[in-house]
Amino acid sequence: MQRSLLYGLLILMLFLIPGGHSSLFSLTGEARSGPQPFSGNVHSAIIPLTEIAETLHTTSPVDDYFIIRGEVFFSFPLPEPDLLKDIGHRLSVDRLENDSVYAYADRQGFEAFLSTGIPYQILPPPGKVDFDLNMKGLEALRGKDLSDSWDFYPTYEAYIDLMYRFEEEYPDLVRIVDIGETVMGRQLLFAAISPDPGQRRPVPQFMYTATMHGDEPVGFILSLRLIHYLLDNYGTDPEVTWLVDNVDIWISPNENPDGTYRDDNSSILGASRGNANWVDLNRNYPNPVNDPAAEQQVETTAMIGFTDTIPFVMSANMHTGIELVNFPYDSWRSHQRRHPDHDWWEFVMYEYVDTVHHYSPAGYMTGMGDGVTHGGDWYVVYGSRQDYFNYYRSCREFTLELSDRKIPEPELLPDFWGYNYRSLLNYIRQATFGVQGFVYDNETGQPLEAELFIPGHDSTSMAVWSSLPFGDYHRPLYAGEYSLRFDHPDYEAIETEGVEVGNYERIRLNVALGEDAGTRPVALDVQKDGEGVIFPFEGLQYFTEGSNAHFSALADEAWEFEKWGVDGTDYPEEQVSFIVTEGMEIRAVFKESDPVFVQEPEQPLTRFSLQPNPMSSSSELVLGLAEQETLSIVVHDMMGKPAGHIFDGVKPPGEHRFLLTNLYGDLRPGVYLLTVEADGKYRRVKRLVKLP
Repeated sequence: MQRSLLYGLLILMLFLIPGGHSSLFSLTGEARSGPQPFSGNVHSAIIPLTEIAETLHTTSPVDDYFIIRGEVFFSFPLPEPDLLKDIGHRLSVDRLENDSVYAYADRQGFEAFLSTGIPYQILPPPGKVDFDLNMKGLEALRGKDLSDSWDFYPTYEAYIDLMYRFEEEYPDLVRIVDIGETVMGRQLLFAAISPDPGQRRPVPQFMYTATMHGDEPVGFILSLRLIHYLLDNYGTDPEVTWLVDNVDIWISPNENPDGTYRDDNSSILGASRGNANWVDLNRNYPNPVNDPAAEQQVETTAMIGFTDTIPFVMSANMHTGIELVNFPYDSWRSHQRRHPDHDWWEFVMYEYVDTVHHYSPAGYMTGMGDGVTHGGDWYVVYGSRQDYFNYYRSCREFTLELSDRKIPEPELLPDFWGYNYRSLLNYIRQATFGVQGFVYDNETGQPLEAELFIPGHDSTSMAVWSSLPFGDYHRPLYAGEYSLRFDHPDYEAIETEGVEVGNYERIRLNVALGEDAGTRPVALDVQKDGEGVIFPFEGLQYFTEGSNAHFSALADEAWEFEKWGVDGTDYPEEQVSFIVTEGMEIRAVFKESDPVFVQEPEQPLTRFSLQPNPMSSSSELVLGLAEQETLSIVVHDMMGKPAGHIFDGVKPPGEHRFLLTNLYGDLRPGVYLLTVEADGKYRRVKRLVKLP
């Protein structure tokens, strides 16, 4: 009994000594001298638990160990591949290094491992470090210039405050979205960055997340800094401005705050890999080979539910423990099964790593030799988020391992930013390349939710879908020639052949489904005079020959639409439809508005607000009038057809509210134009979106 108690105290010492530069002794008196390196961030006092257990004659070392902590970190010699694959499903393998496996396990997993008889060594938790973490609290962070060095870790309260401060300081560029709570009730937050925050746009949807493993916070800081970098440089840095204008960027800096702030909201000291239930969230997703052993956690459920509502094209999740990029699949070795876009993945991954190597010292990001690995060729795991998004959601996600050290000293964090931020931006830009466009009904122009499948290339899990309300699709592709098949249950499938794509190239292909729709892509170069927006696209794009093309024009502020010119014929309406033939000339013409109505000191409308948009049954239009006006408020679809009538009549000066409940019930999902005219002269237009 005394020996069992002594054993427990020895294990407790292992956790209370953060780092362990001192020597630890077995009960036989044999010195275990340190330091022993673990990922470079702590000096691990390695204790052969099997030797101690034998010396103490302890019958249940597992019971003694898990009194202290719900997960154990340990290493063991690399077994033969089939055995590693078998036991790896019960453990949370962290990495393979120097013929050793480093892994975490909960009680059940560790008991299963012990049954194999493989020798092992217990290691200190990586979250127990022996240096100052430079934790910044709410007040300290509020007083810090974020353009300066990010050489700190935030407290939980400071992190939450910082996220909402982004929204306060950049209200025209970002919304903070709360997707749910953790086991312990902490918030799971995303920063949604867009020039139209809160509104769905027909552009690629992109996602970065970090800290699925709570004791891997480098990505936590890099994600926060990336949010600030994008917001602070929009409008002044051309590259940043172009990215934000052309991609909806979603960033979640911490997916597992319960693990990061395991012991206390004021510090990340003691952070754990698992969540509050000691479950590895990156082994907790549905998997095509083996579903996770653990019950799905609330953090996993929240992420799955959120991403079901956003058609993400590309994503990445950030980790530490090694320095490399890991692309799909995790569930198979590359000789067993490759991602259909394996060549694209290698191209994009080497772009990431080669750029990092150019801006970092020799030796950084060289894990597995050159810093790039197919997931299963490193080691096979089941339940990873990477495989869930690639296999079930057709979202191209990879795993980014940023540091050999789980938790590096805070003064090193700016270096990791300097090494990686250009590659982070490059990867976002890749979402804009490949084939993209709109799928629509040939007769009406209404957007459709259709499947895009590449015969002879895609597997059944790789098809992408156009999404409502716009009918837009986005398909990254490696350079080559492809046939694209578009399918919808209510229409005959269309297959377009000979679509040529280059790397770093965007091909815009708009596809009609329905009677008389064609199949051969032909180019249209749509130009404009003046200032305005053309839908679906301005510039070079492709339609299928013989199909109907449907275009809309929306003038910018201080401009008016004048006409469409289609092969020498003028059309005065903002919406135009025509049959596509090769070599057509298309031009939208805008003219400057009469300055009497644009530059008059007192505008008829002092307020023009439509919230929420995308609309709901509670959406409300708010107009402010400087004086009495005769108003006409109507809604048209993108083809110019009337879709709803809100008000006709006279309103006195002041603020007026129009509830859109009836309109919401009448409209089909899609994109509409809401027009307000005052006295038949002054006009304002807003885009109105109804989601499915």
